[in-house]
Amino acid sequence: MRPPRSSLQLLLMSFWLMPFGVIASAGCLLLALWREAAARRHQAPPVARSRSWHECCRRLPPAERLWLLTLAGASLATLASPHPLQSLPHWALAVGCAITFALARGILQRPAHLQLLLRALFQVAIGMSLFGLTVYAFDLHARWQVAPGVEWAIGTPDRRVNAVMYHPNQLAGLLVLALGAGLGLFHGAPPGRSRVIVLAGLLCLALTLLLTASRAGWLGAAVTLAAFGFSVDRRWWLAGGLAAATAAACFPQLIWARLSALAWNDPAFDHFRLMGWEAALKMIQARPWTGWGPGTWGEVYPTFRLPAETVHLPHAHNAFLHVSAEFGVPTLVFLSALVLLTLRQALLETRDTPLQGIVVALTCTTLGYAVTNCFDAALLEGRNAIAFFLLLGGAAAARRMPLLSGGREGALAAGEGPSEGAFA
Repeated sequence: MRPPRSSLQLLLMSFWLMPFGVIASAGCLLLALWREAAARRHQAPPVARSRSWHECCRRLPPAERLWLLTLAGASLATLASPHPLQSLPHWALAVGCAITFALARGILQRPAHLQLLLRALFQVAIGMSLFGLTVYAFDLHARWQVAPGVEWAIGTPDRRVNAVMYHPNQLAGLLVLALGAGLGLFHGAPPGRSRVIVLAGLLCLALTLLLTASRAGWLGAAVTLAAFGFSVDRRWWLAGGLAAATAAACFPQLIWARLSALAWNDPAFDHFRLMGWEAALKMIQARPWTGWGPGTWGEVYPTFRLPAETVHLPHAHNAFLHVSAEFGVPTLVFLSALVLLTLRQALLETRDTPLQGIVVALTCTTLGYAVTNCFDAALLEGRNAIAFFLLLGGAAAARRMPLLSGGREGALAAGEGPSEGAFA
């Protein structure tokens, strides 16, 4: 089945028109998923209606069962929230992540589709990077209050690249994901002009990531590149070392200022982040099973805030602690198990096929992105969540591509490149 072109177009718009584009994109993704389900109902043989609910759940693949458990945990956290109406939109975002994953896994039928998804994310990230670098070059800084609680920002007072993101750390998280997409495209591209173009895009992303001054983003990108070099080609270690040396030579003050702030005796060190982690742990200990409800951090966190903390944190600066505090520990466990299971199955099913390099790149990116979210909460931002679950759904879709194309040796035989109507 060919998905509607509007789903991809609105998805790309959501990166620029956050949060309004995300709402439109979620609606279009839901429509595309409904169309796919309707088409499958017409093609599938009739199912006996005598099956019990328990039997139907037992027949579900493990990934679907983990998604149901994750959404059940999110629903329970919303019902148990002290502010259920405030938690409802954040619960809807969790459902949107599941829809995004299911849609990506369902509509990516051929390797050409997966390559097109990677290329779309890669190109969007490059476009945002070029915009951010332009703002950085002219030292622009502006903010607009477009609605109560909704503010758009271009540039920052301390001259960190944020493109159209509200905060540079959010852009850094997206760039880590785009880095993995670029590595997968580079590995799958034939030697020559195609690889040169992808390499130029990777250099653009690396420069933008450096100028975000996000230490969590730097570390996540380093882990991604190190893992990919270890798994695929160790020459990437040399490339990463050369890039780091060049960055240190061209931007010594920026790098030194950000790294020296990590010293305990430096008053500029972000001690409030450690205090935020301690407060988040106290929140988790108070309600470990259901959490305090999605989106309630701003209301609940001041109760557990340490007296010595003078900065009100918008999140826990650790996505794992934040999700546990708001959704409960079981929900985090189910979601983590889902990610690990999906990547493990994808790696096993695509072994010794032309898709192996792309799946390895997505796996290394997930590792780097997890490291980034250990020191920040990029996954909680809408565009980051959409990109992450799109890539995860792409990895799940890659599992069956060797089988659909008639064998492991012919994984790419169904299409060496995107067809004219791949996403028509």
